[in-house]
Amino acid sequence: MINFFPYDKPRKCQSDALGALASDWNSYDIFVLRIPVGGGKSAIAYSIAEYLKSVGQSALISVPNNILRTQYLNEFKDMNSVKGAEDYRLSDYGYPTDLLKNIKDVISAVKLKGNSKHTKAKRGLAYKFLNDIGNVYVNDLRAVKNKDSVSVVNNYSNMAHKLYKNHDCVIFDEAHQILPTLQDLSVKKLTAKEYGFPKNLKSIDQLYEFMDANRDSEDPKIVKLVAAIDDPNWSVSIEADGLFEKALYLKPISVKDEPTLVWNNSNKLVFMSATIGEADINRLNLGGRIRFLDFRSPIPAVNRPIIPMNIADMSRASINESLDSIVDTIKSLCDNYANDKGFIHVSYELALTLKPYLTDSRFVFMDKETKKEKFENFLTSDEPLVFVGSGMSEGIDLKYDKARFQIIPKIPYPSLADSRNKLILTNDPEYYSWQTAKELIQMTGRVCRAEDDKGTTYVLDKQWNRWYTGCMSMLPMFFKEGVVNA
Repeated sequence: MINFFPYDKPRKCQSDALGALASDWNSYDIFVLRIPVGGGKSAIAYSIAEYLKSVGQSALISVPNNILRTQYLNEFKDMNSVKGAEDYRLSDYGYPTDLLKNIKDVISAVKLKGNSKHTKAKRGLAYKFLNDIGNVYVNDLRAVKNKDSVSVVNNYSNMAHKLYKNHDCVIFDEAHQILPTLQDLSVKKLTAKEYGFPKNLKSIDQLYEFMDANRDSEDPKIVKLVAAIDDPNWSVSIEADGLFEKALYLKPISVKDEPTLVWNNSNKLVFMSATIGEADINRLNLGGRIRFLDFRSPIPAVNRPIIPMNIADMSRASINESLDSIVDTIKSLCDNYANDKGFIHVSYELALTLKPYLTDSRFVFMDKETKKEKFENFLTSDEPLVFVGSGMSEGIDLKYDKARFQIIPKIPYPSLADSRNKLILTNDPEYYSWQTAKELIQMTGRVCRAEDDKGTTYVLDKQWNRWYTGCMSMLPMFFKEGVVNA
């Protein structure tokens, strides 16, 4: 496999990983590679895929988001990919978007009936686009199913089109995101008509009160409801179902008893992540022979320090009284890096809280609609901007001057607004801590991405010491090596 490495010289981590895979390839079905952040997973994935192509087999690379998918396509120009139909924008092909915005609209427009002026205009534009450009979405989908190609897709496209069934090997980059993806795809909806609960439920407490009052009921609907809600693998939330009714949504903690959406019992799987462990794999519905492999970071710990500053308590109850200290510290740190670009990891909620206080034009805030555009502008800018990013703990590469420092104001505990996280905290607090650790490890790995790179991470939350002491045994060595004054 090492002969198919795409660059002149692999890092030790990369050569060790490819050597271990080549040695054990025929002895195992599933490989779990814990590769440190900055270990060069994309080149490892590409090497595996090219090797398999050379022996008449095919590999699909599956990633959790479109940012990482785009990075693969920019790095390896010969790869195929497919996006969601709504992501093929007509404006990208020089077409007006006043009538139709994307290929999804085009596909719908050719089916329109009627002869009104507006309908005929939409239908005419759709036929013109298909005649001039073609159905680019379908063409790309066919290309990624082709075994002669090396392709990269996001996890949802992989699952939705069952692309994993078309290839001899599926390589999951940032593989710790597979379980959340499968959990989302396994959500079950319970309606009042089928399960007999009151249609006007307003809270989970009301649901449990109803269940407790009716546990001896012989009504098959109620019996079915109690059995579903009492299953410890499923959390429950109440959400709107139309204007006047509610539905219950069951979300799984583990998907090991659900139909598999990653393995067809004949292909091989390679899971790669800095933050994947046996606890994650045990929650998947997998069979076969599994090989776990761990690798050391190629980046000297002194180049990637993680500095806990213990500035203020960032819990929800204390955020208001902590805000002045946090804002002052952020400004001070950014002043220390006056000529360098930086990144601040925050939730969307915390970003809104900070925005009125970080008014200097140096700070770049985003929302879900402007995220991609503003981040791309940040990456290409020569100005010492500081990007305030949400939901960007992984899949972004801030190598060298793209960012020399990053700030994590708050320990990223999984939100207890999600009923799954509440259930995990109650039944398996160690796994809840591991979920927090995974997110934090990913955040710390966004800067300092190569052996000759340097980047510093500052954690401001006063809860650091309690968190770090409580989960030290489960943290990988490459992370602990970087923590200053631990």
